[in-house]
Amino acid sequence: MTSHKPSTIALPDGRTLSYATYGSSLASSSHIPIFYFHGFPSSRIEGALWDDTAKTLDVPLIAMDRPGMGHSTLQQNRKLLDWPDDVLALADHLDIKEFGVLGVSGGGPYALACLSAVPEERLKVGATVCGVYPLNLGAQGVLFLSRALFWGGKWLPRVTAAVVDHQVGQRARDLDHPERFAAKIKQQMVASGPRVDKDLLAAKLKDPAWADTLVEALRQSQRESGWGTSIDAGILGSDWGFPLTQVDGKRLMMWHGVLDENSSVRMADQAAELIHPAAYHRLEEEGHASLGYGRMAEVLSSLLVKSK
Repeated sequence: MTSHKPSTIALPDGRTLSYATYGSSLASSSHIPIFYFHGFPSSRIEGALWDDTAKTLDVPLIAMDRPGMGHSTLQQNRKLLDWPDDVLALADHLDIKEFGVLGVSGGGPYALACLSAVPEERLKVGATVCGVYPLNLGAQGVLFLSRALFWGGKWLPRVTAAVVDHQVGQRARDLDHPERFAAKIKQQMVASGPRVDKDLLAAKLKDPAWADTLVEALRQSQRESGWGTSIDAGILGSDWGFPLTQVDGKRLMMWHGVLDENSSVRMADQAAELIHPAAYHRLEEEGHASLGYGRMAEVLSSLLVKSK
């Protein structure tokens, strides 16, 4: 695993955008770089879990902190469609002309937003992995906790931020006893879900470096407060500002496990019908974690092939 030290840029509106680079270097790789959009809640450090795979495939991977998470400045009243502008600002700063996007779990909507707003001459390919989809497709199969956060973030953002801070943030920022947060996260990761997810996570968590990276990714999501999580939840639970039919399906690959208990496969099925002609990989024996953490090479390889 690599260093978690962030890089930052100043955005046109004065906000700070934080990111980290993984995989191959921009200067040496022969492939287009991929911007990585982390799950909910998480941070740029989640991208480090993909570092070894990205290096093997010679892919530059640029993982970004969303506003209010990690070292990125909180952005009140932000919308999902604000994100493509931040991505383009970072791409311009890094002198990247062409790129791909990869959104995992709660990062999926941000990949779709980019594919609806960024022209093909810049954004060549995108993928969602066990992604979240609009609640107007029906929330059946979505975890109750996720639905509660989405509703609270939309209608009671201040209360939701306070609850997140009390339940998660204070423990995450407890530098005197960081092991308490780590133990809680590890316990929760294997407490529920299909057997395929539990087995993969139990095996992965035996690797101290992998476990520490996962914990730190979640810890950084609460670095300042619970506001980043609350606003992110509200965005995911609100109208996204564009119909799925506006997403350019010919540039998109969707990956979803039928056994996923975090993100509903029924919603993914409906989304795939709307985002025509997206390539939909519907995997019968995969869950949420088993797909997100177990199919990295397959996902990245397919992005490279589709970008040609």
